[in-house]
Amino acid sequence: MTTNTASTKKEALLFTENKLRQSFTNDEHFNKQFNVMYQYYLEKVKAITDPEKHREYEDPFFEAVKSQYFNGYFIVRELLSDEQTTLDPIWLSNPEGILTEEIPLLIREAVLQNEEEALISETMYQFIMSLISEYEDVHYPLNQIAFDIAFLGSKRAFIDERDSIGVEAQKGGLESRMARIGDFTFITPQIFLGPKHVTAETEMWDLYWWSSLRKIDNKAGDVTLIQVNNGEGDNYIFNVNLASTFTPYEIQLIYNNLVSRFLEKNQLERSQLQVNVAIVKEYLAVIEEGAGE
Repeated sequence: MTTNTASTKKEALLFTENKLRQSFTNDEHFNKQFNVMYQYYLEKVKAITDPEKHREYEDPFFEAVKSQYFNGYFIVRELLSDEQTTLDPIWLSNPEGILTEEIPLLIREAVLQNEEEALISETMYQFIMSLISEYEDVHYPLNQIAFDIAFLGSKRAFIDERDSIGVEAQKGGLESRMARIGDFTFITPQIFLGPKHVTAETEMWDLYWWSSLRKIDNKAGDVTLIQVNNGEGDNYIFNVNLASTFTPYEIQLIYNNLVSRFLEKNQLERSQLQVNVAIVKEYLAVIEEGAGE
């Protein structure tokens, strides 16, 4: 990694405070993205807690999310303040989806074995402890939420650094009807599209879990788009298969985001799209007979 940034730890902290304060105060797009992230992970919290207490958790969780995001941003600024750290401009120029997928591994390597201690802020820790005292089996999912948010804060820090040193982001290859082929397109904070087969009439995309979750098999679903002509114009069939581990909220969110993205991207009416959704109990890794011989 190479960078011209060489600030002290204190300067890294001040930089983070000032940059995020400016973003929360002046950047409408940033606030919209942050609120989408907050709502997504709030639903994760609601899924494992008592519905009667959901309103009670909203404000403290919002503060915990801000604290986690700040911590992830600060970790990157602290890394960049170390004169031994070098930031490769070629890596930094990767499309945003690819950066997002690679950042969890990079940050985990940087903090080594101190993952919880380094990544979980005091505010988030207190929030997690308060829920652990009330519920069973919530430690792991709450830690995962905390890690995700910290990594997203780190992503923002890398993108801000890219902008500040004038590194131009790669576009990520050709655009298809669904997404850009040379990038990973995140549909939710934890799920992204990866291309499998794209032609003029048919597109096949796999849905993958974000690397933050460290899934052994990271396939979460698949999407097939088929163009048909009924004699009056082009219409499309959209087949979506999703893993059974998704909550109803996530299924609806993925459906909404895929459909709205496709329609807006191609300037189509909803009547031109037929959508079929199926839930798959398990995706299996099948080894072809004779493979590897």
